[in-house]
Amino acid sequence: VFWLILLGALSVIGTVIPQTTGQVETLQGYVARIGPDRAALYSRRGLLDVYHAWWFNLVLVLMCTSIMVASFDRWPRIYKDFSRDEPVPPPARFESSPLRGKWRLPAAYGRLEDFKSLFTRFFGAPQVSHTGEREAVLYSNRGKWTRVGVFVVHAGILITAAGAVLDGYAGFKNGQMFIREGASSRDFLILRGVSPTGEVLTDPRTLPFAVRCDDFEVQFYTDPRSGETTKNPKLFRSRLTIVE
Repeated sequence: VFWLILLGALSVIGTVIPQTTGQVETLQGYVARIGPDRAALYSRRGLLDVYHAWWFNLVLVLMCTSIMVASFDRWPRIYKDFSRDEPVPPPARFESSPLRGKWRLPAAYGRLEDFKSLFTRFFGAPQVSHTGEREAVLYSNRGKWTRVGVFVVHAGILITAAGAVLDGYAGFKNGQMFIREGASSRDFLILRGVSPTGEVLTDPRTLPFAVRCDDFEVQFYTDPRSGETTKNPKLFRSRLTIVE
């Protein structure tokens, strides 16, 4: 839990501070606002590329290691419950349980099959242990499979973390292409980061095909009280055509 909370706190930094994986104009505006010296310092510390910073990936690895150790430590006990039939515990085991009820039914033993049917409806098919001449213990360990849920959660976190690392080091890089409505272009930019002097570095690339913007639409939210259209954008929609 500690590593997960720490990872979430570090992710907040990558949300608040514009990253080199975002838009060029946003990063340029942020650098101009904080100054080139501070921008260069942030870049050296990895604050402008949090999700590829060594300290972020270190926390990610430590979190995954902690999850795997906890899973390996817990699995033998869980597997033991599934690999053997659990014997009926002695009645004394339940005497100290706070969640228990006790009723004296003199004629109950003679209707044991009826009680087994009733027991099955609420707790699952019971195991029966005859502890005396006219005594029996009905026992059921219902919900055994729910113990596997924690391993499903752990596996989901590990797969998500592995996908994040794979995307960061072997995935597609974010590129930006600026096309006016009705125009076409082959050129796009990839953000490389911030130089030691605080300059935003971009890497121009050229596609083997052209992209034409046939139509561009912006929809805005409506004020529910006045019914007037606000300046807050709700939807950006572009209709593009690939020109070989």
